[in-house]
Amino acid sequence: MTVAFSIILMISAFASFLYGTKRTIDTFKKPTFLLESMIPIPASKLLLAKYIIAITMNIIYTFIFVFGIFLVIAAVEENILIEMLGEIGEIILENPGYLFRMFISMICYSTAFTSIVTTVFCFFKSKLPNNKAIGIVSFILGYFIFGMLISLFGDLLIDVYVGEYMDFVVDGFMILLIVLGFLGTVHLIENKLEIYS
Repeated sequence: MTVAFSIILMISAFASFLYGTKRTIDTFKKPTFLLESMIPIPASKLLLAKYIIAITMNIIYTFIFVFGIFLVIAAVEENILIEMLGEIGEIILENPGYLFRMFISMICYSTAFTSIVTTVFCFFKSKLPNNKAIGIVSFILGYFIFGMLISLFGDLLIDVYVGEYMDFVVDGFMILLIVLGFLGTVHLIENKLEIYS
């Protein structure tokens, strides 16, 4: 039973990052993308609509993940919970309200991931418009860029310790990544993608 729960939790955690991102990227591959260039709506509003769909998907899978952890807490003993979830399990046992904090953080992280990968995808799409492997390359490169940015920011946080406000500072950094990725993607759509040129 614990193995099944662990698998469901892992799948929902991955899906909270990947599914919304994949849906956003897929909208740039579909024939409807051609129609978007003819609609008299700014690229920023069209991209925002795509992001809202991605965020909705991220929220659904993040909720499944957090609710799954809640069920595990209710169903298993403390030592099994710690074995399944490790350090996070210990934190949740000490402070059950951390589940809500985890929910908010995962939404920020997954949306920042979507934003970075979408920017990388649009960059490659502007350079190699007919390449079929752009989606996979964008996920891989976006993952490494996202990880590198988090690592650099984490090192900065260690140097400038912010104590009890660290979660809010990290969430603020994720929001900054979302905004920068969004603006970068809008710029690429308006100025670089040949469909909008």
